[in-house]
Amino acid sequence: MAGGQRQNFKGCQLGIGRGVQKATKYLHQQLLVMELAGFVGHSFEFELVFYLLENAVMLEKVIVDPRNYYMIGTPCEFKETKEKQEARKRARKLERRLLPNAKLIILYNLI
Repeated sequence: MAGGQRQNFKGCQLGIGRGVQKATKYLHQQLLVMELAGFVGHSFEFELVFYLLENAVMLEKVIVDPRNYYMIGTPCEFKETKEKQEARKRARKLERRLLPNAKLIILYNLI
């Protein structure tokens, strides 16, 4: 995508290249669990997640999986890396935005 183009995600418009516009407010009343697979903690990820946290009024659980999507199923899938550690650290920032009854679950290596 070129500098000022936008990508739409059902009512949420994300700016690529920092020309971000305010997303249309839409309550996601059916969203109970949000799983963030391959979460790194880039600003565009936070923009989308913050939008969903503000509008998912029934959200019960946010699961953060920092494993690289392309490494799943390979021997490197469970290797602990500095990138995964940093992603988990950034993911803790989401806790401040959760509704009182919602839980943040940050996955660690399963082996």
